[in-house]
Amino acid sequence: AIIEVAAVQPAIRGSASDLYTVLHLDRCTKDWFKGPDWLTTDLNDEKASFEDMPSECIQELRACEKKILGMIVAASGLSQIINIQKYSCLGRVLRVTRHVLTFIARLKRMTASTVMLQAEVLWLREVQSSFQTERKFADWKVQLGLFSDQNGLWRCRGRIQNANARYKTKHPILLPAGNYFTLLVIQEAHERVFHSGVKQTLTELRSKYWIVQGRSVVKKMIYRCVTCHRFEARPYKAPDSPPLPRFRVEETPPFTYTGVDFVGPIYTKDGTGKVWVTLYTCCVTRCIHLDLVVNLFASSFIRSLKRFTSRRGIPHKFISDNGKTFKATAKKIKKIMNHPEAIDYVNESKTEWLFNIERAPWWGGVFERMVKSVKRCLRKSMGQARLTLD
Repeated sequence: AIIEVAAVQPAIRGSASDLYTVLHLDRCTKDWFKGPDWLTTDLNDEKASFEDMPSECIQELRACEKKILGMIVAASGLSQIINIQKYSCLGRVLRVTRHVLTFIARLKRMTASTVMLQAEVLWLREVQSSFQTERKFADWKVQLGLFSDQNGLWRCRGRIQNANARYKTKHPILLPAGNYFTLLVIQEAHERVFHSGVKQTLTELRSKYWIVQGRSVVKKMIYRCVTCHRFEARPYKAPDSPPLPRFRVEETPPFTYTGVDFVGPIYTKDGTGKVWVTLYTCCVTRCIHLDLVVNLFASSFIRSLKRFTSRRGIPHKFISDNGKTFKATAKKIKKIMNHPEAIDYVNESKTEWLFNIERAPWWGGVFERMVKSVKRCLRKSMGQARLTLD
């Protein structure tokens, strides 16, 4: 239902009529901004006066009236003004805090120099107020000998009062473990020691602060450090070693499956001044055959290969890395195998050349390990002596 309200004494009660009436400033401000008195009066109050409200309105308002119990908690503190979670650097947090304090000082006509040093103190008070209500705080008072300094900060008394050190080192400020401000303090100390380990970071921290469970908190912080992960963390977990291929474990005659690589150079007195050793190793028995070559050309290696096959027989498989010499030799052998006159011989020998994956030298461990053994023996027996080709 629509209820029409006729104002009683509009010249007195109506705020709109005040526009056409000369009134005192206090009266005008009260009526214009707050309206009639019955707007802020309890409907159930017997002393309330609703002279300018019809009875129909009063009955409808009382029928729809709902009592709301509200509680307002006034939260105070620096964290209500500045959201520290938005910042990833302690220096930036302190700079923003100093700007806020400088602005407040100008409003109060105070000198800005008196508030520049208060930013860190205010944040430390804010952080320490969070753990004063904990049950462990009483135990910390006894264990760490806590006392409050002139700035209202809790400091640890310790047992080095007679040491020739600064006051803040002898009496470090207590910080809780799980506070975000504490993490920023640890990060800054970690950067000051150039991303060193846990011991160095903890030593830098304890020159000014004492963090509850400090070692474990520092470990977690360093583990999350992006810079440290970039240089020290493993890129991935190495997979489990697969089983050896069949040609590595089959019981076959020596050099049926042969790995080949070069050793050297070895410096000599005559000729070109240096030579190389071609190493052939059996993939099953680990036998080795050494042959001397004067250079790394494919023609020189082919002559070495002829000498090897004449003495040890033709292998079923050659395994090598992706060196240019081996690539060129494999192409020539393939061309020879495709020749019509060599088909019968090739079908009988069935020689195959396998190359490791490029840029993966660990795939050639079958011959690289033997190269290491040969180099070690030559270094111990020859030293730096230069021999002749004979």
